[in-house]
Amino acid sequence: MQRQRQTLPYIMWTIWALFVGGLVVGGIIFASEMSGKNSTPAVKKVTVNNSGINGLKTFEDFTNKSEKIGRQISGQLAQAATSIQSSIKDPIAEINAQLLKHAVLSIPRSVGAEVKAESFVVGDIESGEIMAQRRPEIKYPIASITKVITAVVALEEIPPESSILITGSAIDVSTNSAKLKKGERIMAKDLLYPLLMTSSNAAAEALAIHYDRRDFISKMNEKAVSIGAWDTKFTDPSGLSQNNISTAADLFLITKWIHDYEPSILGITAERLKQLNKHTWTNKTHFLNLSSFVGGKIGFTDEAMKTATTIFELKDSMGKDRLVAIIVLKSSNRDKDVLTLLNYIKNSYGLTE
Repeated sequence: MQRQRQTLPYIMWTIWALFVGGLVVGGIIFASEMSGKNSTPAVKKVTVNNSGINGLKTFEDFTNKSEKIGRQISGQLAQAATSIQSSIKDPIAEINAQLLKHAVLSIPRSVGAEVKAESFVVGDIESGEIMAQRRPEIKYPIASITKVITAVVALEEIPPESSILITGSAIDVSTNSAKLKKGERIMAKDLLYPLLMTSSNAAAEALAIHYDRRDFISKMNEKAVSIGAWDTKFTDPSGLSQNNISTAADLFLITKWIHDYEPSILGITAERLKQLNKHTWTNKTHFLNLSSFVGGKIGFTDEAMKTATTIFELKDSMGKDRLVAIIVLKSSNRDKDVLTLLNYIKNSYGLTE
């Protein structure tokens, strides 16, 4: 009699556990049926084979059967969870894909054949609307487009009045297009002109070395990520490395960000001439001849071929300004590609300069 009294609480607790388990199972089955009605991934019903429970004779038999049922429930619940997880797609990715699909203006084959760039994006800077594109997510070397991020980091991390020493290692990195001299000092804010106008690799290296080259490049990569340019990577401050890579889509985001938050960079890229002490720096960009050109950066290396990120200010039929960015990568004829895309967008959207 005493043994039965000691055993009774365990039996009651076991029955209670089975009752709660039944509620859980019922909830899963109900959710499965409801999800099926809503056209979401079906969940396999959890079933329990409870045959033989009425025939149990001892407490040990009852306990063993309870454990067996518990393992059965746990296994089927795990299978149901796995089924749900594997069948659900990333909703954000799906939404972005659909938005991109419907936002893109298809380019006629005749126009597309004229554009030699392997990748490009044309988009409205203010609204973010993508107006035309080709392989926007493919990574390519970007050459001297790198220097727009070099300029951003220099503006954010180096005081503008800082005196930057032009070292031998900075000059020796490549051709000295800005004719900087070893041992001279130039303020950080002034060094942005040869960096962006003559695409001076020495200026890029001098800024990075002044800050600490490795840390400077880390800041460049951090800035790209903060902008949302996840597929962009820098390994040097100039763009000489073929490992400086990005996508046309990322460069559109970067160009938009610079327009919104560091417009002085675009202002420098739109200047024709800058004189400082004994230096005269001339802008190499051919787009300066267009009245609609707002600013941008071009680049070239053997691996990247010709690259560009540009902004043009156009007007719609109501006289409202529209800022259009055109990014081209891996082009054999960059200037013609940009002009072809510019003219196509003007004709398609009824825009004028």
